[in-house]
Amino acid sequence: MKHFLSIILFFCISQCFGQVYNCSNPSIPAFKNFFCKLENSSNPPPVFWSFESGDWDETSTWVGGVVPTNNSVVIIKADHVVRIKTELNTNIKLMDVWGTLRMAYNASTQLNVETIQIVPGGAFKIGYPSNPVGEDFTATVNFTHDNTNIDDNYYDPLRISRGFLSHKDAVVRVYGSSKEKSKITINDAVTISNQITTTEAVPSSWNDGDAIVIPGTVFQRNATFELEDELRLLNGEPTTNSLTLNSNPIHDHIRIADNNGNKFDLHAANLTRNVIFKTKNPQPHLTTYIMHRRGHVMFMGNGDVIIENALFKDLGRTNKAKPLNDYKITGPNTLVEGTNLNTRGRYAVHFHQNNYSYTNDNDLITKIQNENMAQVKGCVVWGTPGWGFVNHSSYVNFEDNVAYDFTGSGFVTESGDEIGNFTNNIAIGGRGDGKYRDIRLNFNNHERPLPLSDFGFSGDGFWFQGPMIKVNQNIAASCNGAGMIWFSIGGIDVPTMNFYGAKINIAQEVYGGLNNGQGYLFDKDGSCEGEDLKYLKKYHFDGFVGPMFQPRKWAHSDEIFLADLPIIECNDFEAYGCLAGFRIRFNNAPSNFIFNDFGVNYFGYNSDLISTDGSNDHRSANRVYQSISNLKLWNNETGFRNRYSTNTNVNNVTIANEVQYDEIIPKKGLETDHRVENYFYCNTEVSGYALANDVLEDFPENDCDLYAATFDNPTSVVKST
Repeated sequence: MKHFLSIILFFCISQCFGQVYNCSNPSIPAFKNFFCKLENSSNPPPVFWSFESGDWDETSTWVGGVVPTNNSVVIIKADHVVRIKTELNTNIKLMDVWGTLRMAYNASTQLNVETIQIVPGGAFKIGYPSNPVGEDFTATVNFTHDNTNIDDNYYDPLRISRGFLSHKDAVVRVYGSSKEKSKITINDAVTISNQITTTEAVPSSWNDGDAIVIPGTVFQRNATFELEDELRLLNGEPTTNSLTLNSNPIHDHIRIADNNGNKFDLHAANLTRNVIFKTKNPQPHLTTYIMHRRGHVMFMGNGDVIIENALFKDLGRTNKAKPLNDYKITGPNTLVEGTNLNTRGRYAVHFHQNNYSYTNDNDLITKIQNENMAQVKGCVVWGTPGWGFVNHSSYVNFEDNVAYDFTGSGFVTESGDEIGNFTNNIAIGGRGDGKYRDIRLNFNNHERPLPLSDFGFSGDGFWFQGPMIKVNQNIAASCNGAGMIWFSIGGIDVPTMNFYGAKINIAQEVYGGLNNGQGYLFDKDGSCEGEDLKYLKKYHFDGFVGPMFQPRKWAHSDEIFLADLPIIECNDFEAYGCLAGFRIRFNNAPSNFIFNDFGVNYFGYNSDLISTDGSNDHRSANRVYQSISNLKLWNNETGFRNRYSTNTNVNNVTIANEVQYDEIIPKKGLETDHRVENYFYCNTEVSGYALANDVLEDFPENDCDLYAATFDNPTSVVKST
């Protein structure tokens, strides 16, 4: 956190119109290198300071009586409120908001800016709770690029600029016009008609011209097969139970029924919002060079955030189609050549460690829980190469949101210590990295080895790295990964690493780097070789064998391991047209189940841990039972896949399929595979799969009981070896 906060800009600069940033000022933060280089460039930007509260286009608002010009730096001073009431055409290079920047709710507004940051004490506001941006107006923030600076590591080696950044103690309030519901249920959409009837009333706020996406209902594992989600516009005002599209679908979107003849739900999601954050003029080719021009949105240490009914379009530049390549820094912000080609943490909507306040005693980072729960409701992420909505060590309520057309994952918790809610959201169109993985997402994946925490790259609807969140009434459709996966082992951004007794402080934001600027623990190819290893051996210990991370503990307690914790709530989930409907791995599981690629205990458990039940399993706790209820999983290649999990009641699960898959590998409705203990499936129905219930016998401790189970073919209830 300390690293990112150091980016706060321009403090104590001389308050004169047009004065170029003076990087020699001794009160400038340590991250001044970027701006010193700008100052010393051939065309340094002028700096404009607010003089008093007022409208942006009024000369009296600005020191010197001149409105900011193109390619300038703008600073809104504390206690000043600057109001944007028109669509500005000026392109601002950088903006610091120490006071308040407000965009009008009763007029169409636009701000073109490369980087805007809301510093501690500052505020960014669009609309009011009782007066959101009116239906007839739009408020747009365009993230611009000048084709040079962000692409040149000389200026910004960490590549955190270009986007919206808010910091601890800042306030963000965004209120767009409500669509009432982000999605509704519909009847079949077929190729012969542009008319779709709905099974619930169409909201009155869905209008002519709105962008609508209909998920695909069929999944095929085929390199030439495209996901069948379809984007259309509404043609004319909808009626109470009917939508008219601007053209016919090119695929049939057909609901199927369970054994009792009850059809599953199909959905249409509305992507249109009148508050818009987007990359201006995004390029169609997602090359590394072009990717770096995309904006991103990050709320850093900031829980005082409410965003309702906003669209985040073409944002994020962490590319999950490729392995991560984080930055390595030597000297004062000097980037090591060949690194920072694909840095993590630059997502479309990213809450970064707002769950805690931080104190640093140069040994451990102390976390104090934040009382503010950030709110994101009725929003849309549309088109991102990485992750959509991200809770990273934060406290967030994600409700009634849509993630569409994402490469990595639609909704994510990143480190495992997250708290908050995911309620009534839908993820559609998870593209993935072009590979289909039944198992071994990171284990034995040499491109993305487990210790580097490069996960969520398969096009998963929901990826949860920790269990302590409430997840209810969500939907995933048309995804090349899992509809929902619980992989609750935590992340690696812990304050220390344990190397067989030698503790090393690491930079919180480098994710495996070292505080002294030596960079990665691992080389970019994931190996422990080269200069990094030589440094560790020389300065910290000899006889290095392999990495063993400090136990991934629940950040709210030093006594609890993440893998010991149960899922708080997971109810009413539906997935269709995905590689797997629902997956669970390393959850609520005994510690001795889990090992890393190097053959050492990845989670830091060791022989000193004594089981509370007196056994020799060295389990750190007696796990409580968790409950997962009301799952509807249809037309997924695999319905429910379970590995490395214990003590779970799974209630009311319906799994069905009508897709003819390649039967070289029999497709499974319900799979229990590898060290699953004390699982109880109650009211389970499986139909349409070659194997209805597959329990792997290689692990005799697999213990699963079925109560009130219904299978379309009783002979398909098997235990395989």
